[in-house]
Amino acid sequence: EPIRRRSPLMDINRSFARITSPAIPVLSRSPLARAIGFRHTVERPEMLTPQITATAVRDLIAAEAYDAAHDGMVNRSFDRSDEIPDDVPVVIAFGDHDRIIPAVAGRERDHSPVHARWITLERCGHVPMWDVPDETIALIRSTAGV
Repeated sequence: EPIRRRSPLMDINRSFARITSPAIPVLSRSPLARAIGFRHTVERPEMLTPQITATAVRDLIAAEAYDAAHDGMVNRSFDRSDEIPDDVPVVIAFGDHDRIIPAVAGRERDHSPVHARWITLERCGHVPMWDVPDETIALIRSTAGV
């Protein structure tokens, strides 16, 4: 079932980023502020460094195509899985604590290649490279065969 409406969490995150932007240099150094600011995105806020936090907030604010990309996902499903050859490895990974795309909203096995491997990452939110960076790297490398 495709996502049927814009995620209010995405809009809340972007609004929060804009409101707090003048204080980002200070807030990004605070573990508590990182935990509060990224509570919808990550499961392990302690993994976020001040640099990652500040960069992510600046990029979120500056993303010109943010609204168009967000709206482009509503009422849409990936419908080109038949174009992916069987010899192209496909892994579809979700965090078990993804609040942006919860399990009931975006995990459409019927629209993925039949040979796709589905993986649930433990203690992981919407951004696996922040929550489980080593596991994410290992998954990419194993899928790519390197």
